[in-house]
Amino acid sequence: MKLYFRNIDSEFCHDLKYFQSDMNDAGATEMEVYTAEPDKDTGDHFWCSAVSEVCVVGDNIWDNPCGKHCEDYDPCNGKSGKCKFKTHCFEHGEKVLIHI
Repeated sequence: MKLYFRNIDSEFCHDLKYFQSDMNDAGATEMEVYTAEPDKDTGDHFWCSAVSEVCVVGDNIWDNPCGKHCEDYDPCNGKSGKCKFKTHCFEHGEKVLIHI
């Protein structure tokens, strides 16, 4: 699924439906946004889609709330290991024009 940032200063990215809803509310048919490109070089932090936060890799429960102590923890294999909500962060890509 392709994600977009509203502007160059946005910290959160969203899917196309999110922005199309905003365009409908504003009576617009197009909007300039920035593509969200995966930032796979961030080995020290990750994005948790369950809590919508950037988390730091490490053993400290306050820096890294991911794991069995997290109420949203749901391992990909159904038993243990990497949580399905743990993914890479995104960075701003090129400016594009989206339409309804």
